[in-house]
Amino acid sequence: MINPNAVYQTTALGYSQAIVHGDLLFSSGMVGWDIHHELIDNKGFTDQVNQSFFNLNQILKSENHDMESIIHLRFYVVDLNETKRSIIGLFLKKYFPNKHKPATTLLGVESLARKELLVEIEMIAKIT
Repeated sequence: MINPNAVYQTTALGYSQAIVHGDLLFSSGMVGWDIHHELIDNKGFTDQVNQSFFNLNQILKSENHDMESIIHLRFYVVDLNETKRSIIGLFLKKYFPNKHKPATTLLGVESLARKELLVEIEMIAKIT
């Protein structure tokens, strides 16, 4: 189980933030919460995407890896539209500016686990 202190804790809820199986790391869906289970800044879509990526990066750092280790990302976006697609594209270019580009899946959904959540991101990373 991987539950870094820099990411909101979930073990009391019955799951871990990530697990390792062989040379792969699988994350739970990361949302825009800080370590206190609160949304940051103005709680908008861009802020939530930013915090979700921050949380993913903290999980990787806890295992001495970085974003280059990611081989797949899956996005769940509430009320997906062209603006939100573009924002996600900007973040992908920011975090993956070089040749490494992970496979991605982008899904539009009606809602997430809490009504204030607008995006959730899962990752698979190769950590050998």
